Amino acid sequence: MENLFISFTSKNIVPVTRYTSLCAEPSPRHTHNFFEILIPLTGQAENIYGGASHSLCPGDVVLMRPGDAHELRILSAREKHTHRDIYVSPEKMQKICSMFPHLYHRLLAFREPVVFRVDLQRLRVLEQQLALFDQKSIELTDYDSFHTCIVFEILSYYMEYQCKQYEVLPGWLQNFLLRLNDIDYLSMKVKDLAKAVNYSPEHLCREFKKYMGKPLEKYLTESRVNCSLSLLAETDMPIVEISACLGYDSQNSFTRNFCNRLGVTPRAWRKEHKNTSSARQLKLF
Repeated sequence: MENLFISFTSKNIVPVTRYTSLCAEPSPRHTHNFFEILIPLTGQAENIYGGASHSLCPGDVVLMRPGDAHELRILSAREKHTHRDIYVSPEKMQKICSMFPHLYHRLLAFREPVVFRVDLQRLRVLEQQLALFDQKSIELTDYDSFHTCIVFEILSYYMEYQCKQYEVLPGWLQNFLLRLNDIDYLSMKVKDLAKAVNYSPEHLCREFKKYMGKPLEKYLTESRVNCSLSLLAETDMPIVEISACLGYDSQNSFTRNFCNRLGVTPRAWRKEHKNTSSARQLKLF
């Protein structure tokens, strides 16, 4: 854990040498070079990220990425607040996420930290498991493996949460979203996607926004950029071929959408995240 650190706006840098901490105090604005999983246990707080405030209560789980700048405020001085922070290096998170295809790169692609909920029974189990890291008298031979199991467990809760959110959608939309896991569909224009599901483009876009809360074009752009992350990190495909594979009319159009979503060019992102040991041509999905 010696390579992990928190950087506060005051320029103070604090090394992180533990897997998890129990916290009861607010946190000033800071960034970190690791994944941080924040789990409120008691009371209420708000996580401030990108100028927006998000209220948190027991049952919420917040997953923040390396470089995310955030601040934690406690909402009520009368009600005791506690939360758990779990620290995960990018290398370890990538290894754990390898069990969930494309998950690691999608976590990096989100504009904001990932927030989801677990039931209170699971929350208390997690609380008991994490408390073991505080009890130095406990003879646990491999804290690192135990930490891996807990992170894997939390990611599985996130995947389950996504599935439950997915189940409330009408059948036609579930099937449509499944089709978009196929790059042949993901690369299509809206008019061609509408023809494939026997809807007019107008009806498809209207119904999609009603259930998904965002325009179909925006969803397609986000999905294409997310899909490109695996191609950039795990293959040697030229960027111009990736853009064509994802249905873009030009590499410039792909680069513009990529920059708007991630704030860097595809070339710069690939340079930082390229897995040279396993670079190969992949068949998507």
